[in-house]
Amino acid sequence: MKLAANWIMSDIAAYLKNEKLSINDIKLTPQELAELIAAIKDGTISGKIGKEVGSIQSTNSSSFA
Repeated sequence: MKLAANWIMSDIAAYLKNEKLSINDIKLTPQELAELIAAIKDGTISGKIGKEVGSIQSTNSSSFA
């Protein structure tokens, strides 16, 4: 849970600020975020790769609740 909170408060917040977007503008779903964080946590991907994937997903996915 701490990793998810860190992602939301730091990485996602920074992305929103840099892109001048609100949380409603992101298309990354909560399920996709959970899967991304799980992949980082279990070592499938690194945090750096996770940030890149998250950036791509946030602009290419269908919704963010």
